[in-house]
Amino acid sequence: MKTIDSLLLSNINKNICVFFLYFIFFLVLFFQFPYHGSLPGHWDTWLHLSLYNYYWDYFKSMFSNHEIYYAMWPSQVPYFRYGEMSLLSAVLYWPFKWIIKNDLWAYYVHISSIYALVGFSMYQLSSLFVGSRVLAAIGGLLLVTSNYYLASIDQVNVISAYPGILCFYFILKWYKTKKINLLYIASILYGLQIYASGYLFFYLNIVLLGLGLFYWNTIFKLKNFKHIISAIFIGILI
Repeated sequence: MKTIDSLLLSNINKNICVFFLYFIFFLVLFFQFPYHGSLPGHWDTWLHLSLYNYYWDYFKSMFSNHEIYYAMWPSQVPYFRYGEMSLLSAVLYWPFKWIIKNDLWAYYVHISSIYALVGFSMYQLSSLFVGSRVLAAIGGLLLVTSNYYLASIDQVNVISAYPGILCFYFILKWYKTKKINLLYIASILYGLQIYASGYLFFYLNIVLLGLGLFYWNTIFKLKNFKHIISAIFIGILI
């Protein structure tokens, strides 16, 4: 008979495998871009790539006192004036840049990882509603290969819904199991969504507000209502 620890380890290993299957799929699908010396987009892709490097240069300047250069010279307007900060996406990009040392190939791996994260998060959410992991994985794949997602490859801030989807997953998981740690994980993911996409953070608030209003009587009667307030506070604080 399997122990709880062995079952938990088994689930973790399966989830890791599912994520890497998504990751490999998009590495193959998007390989055409760097192979032909191209980025996967135009204006917004250049903006995000410049923004990621600007953040890193700014961070280094805090310790070296080096001057920060702007790719949009002669304009001295900070990049985030042209769009969203996308700080979380920048943090995800930096390790690829450090390892690969090439913006073209690093961005290719980066955008593949974003699609893989979104597909994996939808896989997790779908698993709450279907009994088959295969069907849940197909659900995630259908989302990230939809016309909307593939057409938005130029806009990382539009497709980076993975914190919000995972937030929704952990909230539903908490509601079913009443495990408080899941609620706090959801609150952290809620707070992180704004650093991935302000647009999607706005829509996440609408969805959660509707969910809260629909289940308000049930939530108010829960014994751990104070934990709910604490989780909301943590999410806002982040």
